[in-house]
Amino acid sequence: MLRRLSVRALAALLVASMLVLAGGIVVLAVEGGTGPADALSPTGEWMPLAAGQQEWFAFKSDSATSSVLVRMGVSPSSSASFSVWTPEDVRDWAAGNKPDPVGRGAKNDLLGGDLVWTGTLGLPGTYYVAVDQAGPVPGNFKLDISGKGVSFPTAAAAATAAAVPAAKTAAAVPAAKPAAAAVPAAAMAKAGAGPEDALTPSGEWAPLAVGQKVWYALPQDGGGSAILARMAVEPKNSASFKILTPENVRLWAAGQKYEPVGRGATSDAYGGDQIWTGSFKTPGAYYIVVEQTGTNEGGYKLSVQ
Repeated sequence: MLRRLSVRALAALLVASMLVLAGGIVVLAVEGGTGPADALSPTGEWMPLAAGQQEWFAFKSDSATSSVLVRMGVSPSSSASFSVWTPEDVRDWAAGNKPDPVGRGAKNDLLGGDLVWTGTLGLPGTYYVAVDQAGPVPGNFKLDISGKGVSFPTAAAAATAAAVPAAKTAAAVPAAKPAAAAVPAAAMAKAGAGPEDALTPSGEWAPLAVGQKVWYALPQDGGGSAILARMAVEPKNSASFKILTPENVRLWAAGQKYEPVGRGATSDAYGGDQIWTGSFKTPGAYYIVVEQTGTNEGGYKLSVQ
C-alpha cells in the first residue's frame, strides 16, 4: 500500500495534472481508483499505469438485456489488461474468496487492436472494470465504456454499491488471466458461454475471438411462426452459426454426438450474409450458437426476425 501511494504522490509532483509523452500522447494523472469504494468514471482520455498498479472504474447499467461495450487502448502494446466485475464478484472478493470476474478484455483487430469485451448484464446495477498493469514495462491506457442504459455513478454511489472498504486494494487481487481465456459465466450476468446464460440477439456488431462460441436463446411457443436468423460476418468466413433443438442440447450436455437442426448458409439475396429460415411446432428452449471459424478473429452481427 505504501508503495502504491508513493507512486501516486510522485506522479502528482512530477506531472501535476498532465504529461505529454515523446510519442505525442497526452496522459492525464487522476487520483482515486484504488478499489471499488473510490472507483473512477472512465474519461476516454489516456492515463498512466505504473508497474504493479491497478485502477478501478465503475459504471451503471439500467438494462438487463442491452449490450455493453468495454474498449481499452494500450500503449505500449500488452502493458495492461482489464476485467469486468459484477457486484457479486466484488462481494466475493471482499469476503476473501477467489475472484472470478465475469469478463476480460480480448484484443480485437476490427477495433484497431484495442482490448474489447462486450456482453449483456442480467440485472440493472453498478458494475466495475479493473485495469491491471501487465509485464515489466509501465504503460498508458484509454478506457471507454458504452451501451444503451449505461451511465456513470458518483464516487459515493459507487462506494455504496460496492459495500467494501477503500483499504481493500489491488494487492489482494490475483493477476488477470490472459486475454484469450474463456469468459466465465456468472449468476448475475450473461456472457453467452452456454445454454444457461444464453444471450438475446441484439442485431449489433460483436467481436469473436479465435476458438470462441457464443450462445443465443431462441425460445419457441410451438405456434409454427416463420423464423429468419441472419448473420453478417467480417472478415468473410470467420464465423458460422447453427440452430439447436432441446434434444440437440440434451445430447450436447451428455457429451454425445448430434446433428443441429439447421445451419447458416450464405445468401446473395441478403448481401452475402448467412441465413437460416424455418419454424417449430413444438414449444421449448431452442438456441443459436455462433462459432469462430478459421485462424482469424472477427466480428459478427446476429438478428432474428
